[in-house]
Amino acid sequence: MLNGTGEEYTDELYEFYSIEKIKKVSKEFQEWEGVPNHQSLINLIVIKDLFVFANFSFNQFVYAIKLSQEETENNEVYILCGKEYKK
Repeated sequence: MLNGTGEEYTDELYEFYSIEKIKKVSKEFQEWEGVPNHQSLINLIVIKDLFVFANFSFNQFVYAIKLSQEETENNEVYILCGKEYKK
């Protein structure tokens, strides 16, 4: 069973997080200092229920999944970059 990439990057520069490392976007970037500025996402309502599960090229792009307490048929996946995001 695979549980992330063990804090290593794949040959294509993707890092997939272990279950223990998955955090809400607001917690993941609470103390972020870098480029792009992912802190600008923290106060967006649409980001509230997103959990970071992977990144590309040392956080150039971040991948997050929308999770909630209620059962849903599908969970949306987002790509985040600075203040930009796309479903």
